[in-house]
Amino acid sequence: NTYIYNNSMENINLGVAAIPTFSMTSNNTVIADNLFFNISAQPVFLSSASFSRVYNNTINGTPSEGIRVTGRHITIFDNIIHNANNGILASSATNTSTYGNTIINSSNDGNQYSQSNGSIYNNFIQLVNQYSGIELNTVRSTVIDNNTISNVTSQFDPDGGGIVLFSS
Repeated sequence: NTYIYNNSMENINLGVAAIPTFSMTSNNTVIADNLFFNISAQPVFLSSASFSRVYNNTINGTPSEGIRVTGRHITIFDNIIHNANNGILASSATNTSTYGNTIINSSNDGNQYSQSNGSIYNNFIQLVNQYSGIELNTVRSTVIDNNTISNVTSQFDPDGGGIVLFSS
């Protein structure tokens, strides 16, 4: 188990990256209660993780995803993300739950997913400047419930795209 909590990071390239190697896994990783400001690559990146949690982090300012995860059984909750390219990106994810997050002023998508058997609920997404509040790409058996999405400008719909599904 790895616990990364109560850290403050500012004006650096990479915040927290848990990437498996021959001697390390990113399983049972907890990233919580951290502050990330002006991170040029990714504030939080969990690769091939299992049974991990990302919660109560504040992220402000990144040209990348605020939180990016791949793997299975990952829970992402109660994070605040301001001024990110994408708020949360879960790709190649299975049984991932995303809830209670606040994403404001994202330039592409609030949340973007390629996953199966997941859930996305009780998130607040506001001021997305290009695509959608929640974008689902190649998604199976995912429940989307009780999210608040407002002030989205979409290239697909001039009135804004709340939830956009591709190949689901």
